[in-house]
Amino acid sequence: MRKVLSAVLVLTVGLILSTASFAGEKNSKVVKIKGMMCTSCANKVEQALQKVDGVKSVQADYKTGEVKIVFSSDKINLKKVNDAISGTGFQAVSYDGKSACELGICTSKDHKPAKAKKDKAKKS
Repeated sequence: MRKVLSAVLVLTVGLILSTASFAGEKNSKVVKIKGMMCTSCANKVEQALQKVDGVKSVQADYKTGEVKIVFSSDKINLKKVNDAISGTGFQAVSYDGKSACELGICTSKDHKPAKAKKDKAKKS
């Protein structure tokens, strides 16, 4: 009985330690997607994102219009994620509440970046 309890304790401690170190290596984002209307849409986005190097897991929900992505922060950037989403025909609107345009990765054809205003002083 003691051997069994010792084995269970060792496995439990090992699992806790490995989970803690794994959690430290992960990064996640919640992406708001425009246009997902059904399960097929969500599956299409999931499949595209799973092909991106560094993505650990993807969970798309068409009902909320959100995709939860867990990735290795050293292997991926938001530009790659955004490119994969736009490649499916959908548009990433925001990442953890920040707009894609605000993050500099906007792919919307309707978006017109703000131009720097030039001070046009009239010469007399």
